[in-house]
Amino acid sequence: WVLAIFSVYFIGFNMYFSHLTNYFIYSRGFKEGMAGIIIGVGLLCAVPLTLLASRYIDRGRFSIIMYSSVALTVVGLPLLTIAGTAANIIGMVLVGGGYMCIFQSLMILLKNLFPPEKRGQCEGLRCVFYILIPMCIGTPVGSAIIKATGIEIINDLGQTGYSAGPALFFIAAAWTLLSLVPITVYKKLGEKNV
Repeated sequence: WVLAIFSVYFIGFNMYFSHLTNYFIYSRGFKEGMAGIIIGVGLLCAVPLTLLASRYIDRGRFSIIMYSSVALTVVGLPLLTIAGTAANIIGMVLVGGGYMCIFQSLMILLKNLFPPEKRGQCEGLRCVFYILIPMCIGTPVGSAIIKATGIEIINDLGQTGYSAGPALFFIAAAWTLLSLVPITVYKKLGEKNV
């Protein structure tokens, strides 16, 4: 179930994250430098949330961090669609905080669940559920959403393409809510036993 949480959450993450810079430049009209500042400042400001999360993780309260991470992401993604630099930075703080906290929580939790003598062998499982499955599903789904609902653009090379529109972030937020299912199952199976 922990691996399922990895997959479900990061499928949603892969839908939007690689498209953020293009979204801010082409869909929102920010200059490249400003787009980088919004993303960079947002992610840097999210770091203190991981320090707060670590207090709960040290006590074995992983589910509260995972529920909070989903909430941060689901609230933050729609804020990226609102006009205004401040709203976008706040959205990036929430999205970045959600991402970093759930990643931190799942990595530690999974290492606790691996048999100590076979940790190296089990790392491949994490790579499949955290990287392979989310990239193979989330990335093409995100691209399809952009092609169907995005904004047609002409890039610097004169080529026609598409940039993400608001629909991508709302769909990714809805998908992220599905993470609550494996998180709840994990919690019911006995968080205290980990």
